[in-house]
Amino acid sequence: MELGRAIKTPSILFFVACTWLAACDRVVEQDSGKFSPRLGEAIGIAEQQNRISGVIDFTRVCASQKHPLEVPFPAIPVEDEPSTTELIVSIRPALATDENLPFPGLGGSTIQPDRRHSEGRFVVLSIDEDAATVSLLRSIEKMPRVSHIAVNCRYRYPDLGVEEGNNLQFFNAVRTSQGQSFCTVTASCPIIYDTNPSWLPDDTEFGARKLWGLESIRIFDAWSHGINTANSDVLVAVIDTGVKYDHSDLAANMWMNTNFLELTNASNGLDDDSSGCADDIFGCTFDGSDCPVTPLSTNIAACDPQNDQYGHGTHVASVIGAAGDNGEGVVGPAWSITMIPIRVGNGIDTFSGDDIVSAITYAHQVGAKIVNISLGLDGGSAVLVELEHEISLASDVLFVAAAGLENSYPTYPAAFDLVNIISVSGAAYHYCNEFESKEVATLAYDSVGVDIAAPAVKICGISGIDYREGQGTSVAAPFVTAAVAMIRSIGNFNPQQIRDLIIANRRPSQYLPDTVAQGTLDMSFIVGLEPPIPWWQRPLAILGFILTAVMLAIVIICRIKPKIPDLNT
Repeated sequence: MELGRAIKTPSILFFVACTWLAACDRVVEQDSGKFSPRLGEAIGIAEQQNRISGVIDFTRVCASQKHPLEVPFPAIPVEDEPSTTELIVSIRPALATDENLPFPGLGGSTIQPDRRHSEGRFVVLSIDEDAATVSLLRSIEKMPRVSHIAVNCRYRYPDLGVEEGNNLQFFNAVRTSQGQSFCTVTASCPIIYDTNPSWLPDDTEFGARKLWGLESIRIFDAWSHGINTANSDVLVAVIDTGVKYDHSDLAANMWMNTNFLELTNASNGLDDDSSGCADDIFGCTFDGSDCPVTPLSTNIAACDPQNDQYGHGTHVASVIGAAGDNGEGVVGPAWSITMIPIRVGNGIDTFSGDDIVSAITYAHQVGAKIVNISLGLDGGSAVLVELEHEISLASDVLFVAAAGLENSYPTYPAAFDLVNIISVSGAAYHYCNEFESKEVATLAYDSVGVDIAAPAVKICGISGIDYREGQGTSVAAPFVTAAVAMIRSIGNFNPQQIRDLIIANRRPSQYLPDTVAQGTLDMSFIVGLEPPIPWWQRPLAILGFILTAVMLAIVIICRIKPKIPDLNT
């Protein structure tokens, strides 16, 4: 009997081992398609034509991902300026490492990763255009630690819909209109407050009633009860095209990195405070391998986050928290918060997906609890998995993201189903009171996965040196971001609590498409909002804690057996 078992045991083990090896072979065989669909298609065509040593045209790969939107939002791959020499390589989570491990190059050479993200979960490889051959890509694909390979395409910044048409030309136009306002739309509702109450700010555009969005979200209910400034301790990161932080209507509410200044008082190209960005006195820029700066960089000025040549981020920041009661320009709903400018891309026209991932990591590192993202990526982006991973890791941060403009094309990160994201669409009507609503325009954005809508038409903001109107979900999200900041200043609500409060208090709207959201932003509920009570201050929670402690003590005592003395010794 024992001999039979001895004979059978090796046989069983051999059978199991063979089965396991066969299964592994099948897994390897099925796991050969590690490329993104478009890149895999390009490689397949090259192999069919026996062009193994032929170069893959990354420009065409990026251009083929473009979906048929007439407006450049969600951000679409740029056909004439793609990141033609960069690959994004995802690493299997179990094999991710902090070490900067090389990848195979041509002729026995190696390629060192240019950038690493998410604790080594994905890396960016810079490859010379003439070296991007099928054989090189296949050799990278065969590495066991590699799970996915895609081209790091660049995307256009979203347009603000300004009247001149081209956003870049609009913001960079040579103008002598510094401080002048070109905002035209005025609030159409009857004034519902006493003339010149003490709580009203004296900003010129507000006095001219050109900030109709503030009236629409019922911000006066909060302001009239003294809830008008949020709190300078509340840090809001603005991930965008940059922010002109030295503008007189923004400077008072811009962040300064005191940790960096305590360590050094000069720019040296070093990350002295381990924030993930060198010389980040007023924020940071992430633009591929060009920014952040390094000790040998000659691009320091270009990497300044205030170098917002496109102007989108400056407009967004002014809608969130332009300084209030300073006698000039515009005012944000939360006019005394602290905003951290984080530029993604070159500040002129384009950015890449991994720039946003870097920006989110940095925002979390420097302590931002709220992040506004009025940019987006479509479903073809190579970084969506890692982008979702980074946002989920920052569970103590609430992200407010602009939704896309078309129902057929979800925009990310807005479309992620995460508890720490609020997805915002745009509304185009003016709420006066419970008896009266007036349409400002017929525009409403039909978007995917939207939680709430906010004013998005003819929104007056800073446009470089003067004040102009913008529109779109890009300017709707900042209203919600300001609301989040004001709630956060009342008490230490966690992201899900704030999200639930804002969504639960939406105001129903007859002007919104059924597929957009159940309502628009309404800030009147903040008046009676009480800060969350810590559990140790709740009587029932304290009682429950005491009872639990007593029960545990009883269990421990009962499990200890008393030692009975031996009377015979």
